[in-house]
Amino acid sequence: MRTTFDEARAAWKDRIVIWGGVPSIILEPEYPMDAFRRYMIELEAKTRNVSHFIMAVSDNVMPAAEFDRLKWIRELFYGGG
Repeated sequence: MRTTFDEARAAWKDRIVIWGGVPSIILEPEYPMDAFRRYMIELEAKTRNVSHFIMAVSDNVMPAAEFDRLKWIRELFYGGG
């Protein structure tokens, strides 16, 4: 059984830190770029100014992951700095 970010956030509120949010599969080249960007933009909006959340890849960054996607995430969340 999988729990979505929204379900976890609703259940735990600010009592437990959520570490993750980025499924490693969306970094793979086979995952559609538009779906990747849409997911990440929604996650950024949901977590903007929210405590008890550490944005990270939920599992491991796999060897086939596209590094440009990781860079794009950095730019989205942190302005590329």
